[in-house]
Amino acid sequence: PGQALVHTEHSAWDRYKMPTRVVNALTMRRSRRVFAVSRAVLASMRSSRMRRLAPLDRTEVLYHGVDLTRTVRVEEHRSEARSSLGLGPDTRAVIMVASLTEKKDHNTLLKSFAELRNRVPGVRLCLVGGGPLEGALRAQARDLGLDKAVDFLGVRDDVRRILPAFDALVLPSRHEGLGLVIIEAFAAGIPVVASRVGGIPEIVGDFEGAILVSPGNVQDLT
Repeated sequence: PGQALVHTEHSAWDRYKMPTRVVNALTMRRSRRVFAVSRAVLASMRSSRMRRLAPLDRTEVLYHGVDLTRTVRVEEHRSEARSSLGLGPDTRAVIMVASLTEKKDHNTLLKSFAELRNRVPGVRLCLVGGGPLEGALRAQARDLGLDKAVDFLGVRDDVRRILPAFDALVLPSRHEGLGLVIIEAFAAGIPVVASRVGGIPEIVGDFEGAILVSPGNVQDLT
């Protein structure tokens, strides 16, 4: 009594398996309020075959925010961040922060990065995150001749501190509810290249510090 249940929906409903969609819809009906992390996620709920089970009259969009008091910006911390990662002052470097899973599409990124190295010799790629595809991605990097150009940094709790070290953040996801790391990159002052999927176009808008590309397209990403 007196307690309010709140449900947050982070992914487009067409990405869930049917049993998950049914359980989600039935569970959230007990909630006083449902928050979707983007308009794209809310639209997926409205177009789903499960929409009659969902409490859409109590659902609204609530975007994630970033605590600017904890944000580390490029201007003040670039040298410090680069030193902590062993990056030289003139080294071009790109970062991706995401779980090492199929939906994040590291496969396309590595193919694209191999082409980028031909245009920008010496550029480095740092991958932050863990997941089931780590072994396969390490093998792909070796096969592409990138084993000395790609750093697997694992799961880290200091992403905000190291973001200023990089010249760009890339997020080539095949689907994405929102893409919180993009907001964190913007707050740090880092340009972004990301897929035009899910809620990403909503948070990028017409901001000139970002480029949106077609998902799964190696040339476009390069």
